[in-house]
Amino acid sequence: MLKHGLKLLLLGAVSCGAVWSQAQAPQLKINGFTSMGAIAGKQSNRGNDKGGSPAEVQVNCAELGFTVAGMSASGLEYKYRVVMETIPNIPTTISKNYVEFGGDFGVIQGGTVKGPEDTMIFNALNLVGGGGGIDGSFSSVYNMSSGVIDGVEQSGHSGKANKLVFYSPIVSGFQLGVAYTPEVNYYGGKSDKNTNNRAIAKDIYLGAKANGPRGRNNWSIGLKYNAETGAWTYGTAAVWIKEQNYMNIVTPASVTTLNRYKLNSTNTYSLSAFFGRDNWKLAAGWMDNGKSRLPRDTNITYMTADKSQVNLGNTALGNAGKAWNLGGQYTLGAYEMALTYFNTNRKTDAVQKATSDVVTCSLDYKALEGLKFFGEVDIIRSKTNQDSMAITQASLGATSTTRAVGSNSGTIMVAGTKISF
Repeated sequence: MLKHGLKLLLLGAVSCGAVWSQAQAPQLKINGFTSMGAIAGKQSNRGNDKGGSPAEVQVNCAELGFTVAGMSASGLEYKYRVVMETIPNIPTTISKNYVEFGGDFGVIQGGTVKGPEDTMIFNALNLVGGGGGIDGSFSSVYNMSSGVIDGVEQSGHSGKANKLVFYSPIVSGFQLGVAYTPEVNYYGGKSDKNTNNRAIAKDIYLGAKANGPRGRNNWSIGLKYNAETGAWTYGTAAVWIKEQNYMNIVTPASVTTLNRYKLNSTNTYSLSAFFGRDNWKLAAGWMDNGKSRLPRDTNITYMTADKSQVNLGNTALGNAGKAWNLGGQYTLGAYEMALTYFNTNRKTDAVQKATSDVVTCSLDYKALEGLKFFGEVDIIRSKTNQDSMAITQASLGATSTTRAVGSNSGTIMVAGTKISF
């Protein structure tokens, strides 16, 4: 009996030692990337200093990230991550700054970090190579028509605004993600509250950011499913965003008093799916913004910083837009080729529309580990109407040299290199 007890005690000590041996002191890891290249294009509308020759040489966004990660004896993983983002001619910013805890319960994150509307979706944008296509650099040279919505981000997209995020463990291929963002404009420290709009997705209010929509009590809920069957890989995801909205505006009646005007609440969803076999991948996505962030009434008038008056006309009778995409990717050795299509459609009032079509063809060549060379061609067509242009021009203010853009079309070419580690 005594021998049996000693054996159990010895086995327990060995087991305990094995558990304690899993503990890892925090360690620092550094990673980052940069991209640079040339971009040129031809389009119908060459205003606003965009488009035409000569080609522009661009040093695009670069990131340098620092991660400190460790693990307790009980298996609790903990992490702190901070990422510095550098864009030429723009002050260097901290784009991510958050803590993370992981274990059998899932993953919990808190701080300046993306939510499920970014991390759980897999659509055609995930297949685009080159300079990023619709979410890349062509917007710097192409004049997108007034009133056209962004074809990638849902209305109410919280970006990297301060939030709490939870991801459940993966069970039978399913995973749930939930994020709560108290205020979409709250990005960083206290001094940035209500003044820093970097977290706001591109929206239909194209004038001064001070007049843009404010999102509060933002909830992003995602559910995804990934699986493998033989040589096939496949998955699907759904993301729903709900928030309360308002605008801080000065009306002609008040002239100097800042008023809070309520907008329609955000209620938007997206669906995405992908399939893969061998060297092929196919993906598609759909999003519907409903009436998210639209004014509740017609003929709402507010004043810009230079006291120009903006009347939103019959915008309330329209919608916040819909978008869909489809794409394919093929990998052959060190080469990765992709062809994608993105479509957006928004009713700017009860009848008129603003639409866009973007076809992107990209080719990436992996020369070495961490070194890629790429090329991209974008064929773009965007359409709008005179009423939408008038609202955009008024929102820019009387002193602005930027002009509202009508219907446009063009071809953009991008070539460059990416270095990552």
